Amino acid sequence: MHRACHSNGGAGGGTTFPTGKLRTGGDDDDEDAEQSADQEVDAIFAKAGMGPSSLPADMQAALAKGTLSAEILRRWLALVKMPLLGALARLSPAFRNRVLGNPRFLLVLFIELAMGLSAKTSAEYKQRGDRFFKEINFVLSDLALEVVGDVAIVWLLSPKVSFKGKPLSAMSKWAGNLPGFALQRGQFPVQQRLVTFLYRGLQFGAIGFAASIVGHGATKYFVEKQEFASGLVGEKHLAPVLDNSIWWGAFMAASSNTRYQVVSTLEERLLDPFVHTPLLKTVLTFALRFGNTFVGGAQWVEFAALVGLQ
Repeated sequence: MHRACHSNGGAGGGTTFPTGKLRTGGDDDDEDAEQSADQEVDAIFAKAGMGPSSLPADMQAALAKGTLSAEILRRWLALVKMPLLGALARLSPAFRNRVLGNPRFLLVLFIELAMGLSAKTSAEYKQRGDRFFKEINFVLSDLALEVVGDVAIVWLLSPKVSFKGKPLSAMSKWAGNLPGFALQRGQFPVQQRLVTFLYRGLQFGAIGFAASIVGHGATKYFVEKQEFASGLVGEKHLAPVLDNSIWWGAFMAASSNTRYQVVSTLEERLLDPFVHTPLLKTVLTFALRFGNTFVGGAQWVEFAALVGLQ
């Protein structure tokens, strides 16, 4: 017999949440609830034409312990039927847990990349004007940072399910108790919300530093290689990789952290409870994140010029 818990729907905010709910009540109520949940799980498997053995090992263990909700099970069975995403979900538990925990994960990732690149390009053109094509090496460097940074930010802030037990280390337990963003809904004390804002800022800064090492470093390498091949060494100047990485990390810790926490707050506190039409919610999410990226792109160009990077 399976043991399963009823689901309360999808994820709210936060980085990690349990996959089911604890049952309460008397013994008879518990038995009835368990039997009903088992029947629901059997019906879900039958409809999908699969069985418990098709689940990954950690999900099988969660099902046996009664911590795998019906809603998460439905999402998994639907996910594995998708040709590319299903294969990726099987290969990467971390990717799987985010897609299952946040139904908007793929949509948000697509919006961040598509709109991030277009908004970033628009902001670069607005700020540089006639210098846009003359400074295309700077533009490409900034776009490379955008791609790496966007993927990392969406990954970091996305809610996720966890099929494991409580964290073993004190640090993991401490981080797991923090909200996903400072103003996430829930009973979090003010001190914890403040710590979350600062902690996410440190994470954003680290992501920004690493993204710049990869993105700006690659751009600088290819620009210098092209200059050497054309005999125009020194014609184009890019900031040193380490200097650029330090300042980009600082920018993400301050500006990006604040902006993305505001975006997450607006999505959870305004879009989720008041906008129930999927198409309208997608359009508003699109507009909100486009505006956020445009503002961030313009701020970076001004900041980079202020600190002497460009």
